[in-house]
Amino acid sequence: MTATANVLRPLDADPPRWIDQGSQVVKDIERLESETGFSSTLGILVSANNVLDQDVVDLVDNFTIAAEQRPGVVSSSSLVATMSKIIRIPGATVIEPTTDDVAAAVETLDEADTLQNIERVLINDDATSTQINRLAPASLEDRAGLVGELEDDLAARIDALDLAPDSILLVELPTGQAAVRATPAGLATVGIGLLDNLSANRAALTYLAPASPGCSSCSASAAPGGRFSRSSPCCSRSACRR
Repeated sequence: MTATANVLRPLDADPPRWIDQGSQVVKDIERLESETGFSSTLGILVSANNVLDQDVVDLVDNFTIAAEQRPGVVSSSSLVATMSKIIRIPGATVIEPTTDDVAAAVETLDEADTLQNIERVLINDDATSTQINRLAPASLEDRAGLVGELEDDLAARIDALDLAPDSILLVELPTGQAAVRATPAGLATVGIGLLDNLSANRAALTYLAPASPGCSSCSASAAPGGRFSRSSPCCSRSACRR
């Protein structure tokens, strides 16, 4: 009986390095990072009976401020964040945006034909708002940690909500459903999921390799049906001479 050890090179966790380094795509990515400081986005869909309710506005505002203090988050974009930055004056007492402030922003977007595309990205008729974190360049492994921290932070804030019994967020709420729900999306989650899948598949292949006939050095010589050809280039191990 013979045992073989398969040593796999670590997956490169930087997606742009997976493609031709001389391609226009890589040049465009490098320019985006250079001019904006970010290379990916994490979108978070926040859903509730009314996302303009003050409890939701406060939730998104506080989460956004905390997120932007992290070195991996370049900036954030949402109706709440926009209004928060407009009314914030350096050196003055911080005033949090109100339901009226955000509702006024929605009304302004709705009245301007040229801004309706922006409105559709930020809020829709199904009471779902989008809050986007622009993430700084990083490996997928580092980004996975950051995304996990952001998800945990937002989940903790949602769990800590202390809603009044007559809150609109609780009206006709199905049993077991949270009053406020958050779903992560965007390029960051796609890239992290891809890396996880690739890593899992490599691990599975590693476990299966010892059960395969022959050894890793001559696996390329396998003939159809999983058999190795006697005439094919192979190593000198007796286990491979089949």
